[in-house]
Amino acid sequence: MSKTRRAVAAAAVLLALGSAGISTAKAAPLADADVIVMGGSFGAFTPPLFGLGPSSGQYTVSGNCTLVAAGVSVPTFVDVPPDEGLTGGTCHGVSGSGTFNSLSCGTGTASGSMSIVEPTGDTVVLGYSIVFVGGVGALTGTWADDGGSGPAVGTVLIVPSNPADCLGVVSQYNFTAVVAAEY
Repeated sequence: MSKTRRAVAAAAVLLALGSAGISTAKAAPLADADVIVMGGSFGAFTPPLFGLGPSSGQYTVSGNCTLVAAGVSVPTFVDVPPDEGLTGGTCHGVSGSGTFNSLSCGTGTASGSMSIVEPTGDTVVLGYSIVFVGGVGALTGTWADDGGSGPAVGTVLIVPSNPADCLGVVSQYNFTAVVAAEY
């Protein structure tokens, strides 16, 4: 992982955690919270998504929660309190679908739903909306886990799999996201 990508990932973690602190500061005491770092891709746009000018397309999401720093696997899922048997770990997978309304490459809105398989094997469902400007997105949504649901906030960074696609048709974006949720 390059120094730039690590710096961007660290900034995304801090921004998401800061956003979660702001959104929960006025709420009742934290009942249960999850924080997750994930990455992957979304694409297979139908109809095709143009790099320049407005267009919309349905997409699929796939990914994981693997993060390696200095050759060591880093926990990417934190559960507070650790009611699921552990405080941290790595989720097993991310999948979902949604709609991307693009103004131009990396700028627009996305909405959809994804399933995240927690380290214990339970599945969380995240319904989300994201506003992107220049590849940086602010996520708001609902996190459904352990029979409850609550607000989720996060930061999502996207980059076209092939940067040249911004001049033609975008086939896929790679993403890195940090999401914090209370439920």
